[in-house]
Amino acid sequence: MLFDGSDLAVHHTPGETPYLLVVFGPAGVTNTATHDYFGRAVSEKKRIETIGFAAKIDNWYMTPEVDEAIAIIQPILDRFEKIIVLGMSMGAHTAIKKARRLSAEISQKGCTSG
Repeated sequence: MLFDGSDLAVHHTPGETPYLLVVFGPAGVTNTATHDYFGRAVSEKKRIETIGFAAKIDNWYMTPEVDEAIAIIQPILDRFEKIIVLGMSMGAHTAIKKARRLSAEISQKGCTSG
């Protein structure tokens, strides 16, 4: 575990990918935050280098601990040119909000309507 605060835990799964995946998990799984994170099984099986944010409190990651944790993981972020940020449910809000701070690669695709 890279960070163990009162509101969240941050985990690291080393991998063999040329990119880093940063995930923010959903609400309702606070009881597993200290030992698991959203997508961990897939990251381990596929050897995807991953940073996993797990909420200990269902507070939509609205805590200064997110910024504290990002400062702590900065050396890992600096090793990668390509960073992908993913959020599930409650974590999607934070994934979008912190994508730029995490230096995430953003691609915009056009859409058509109607």
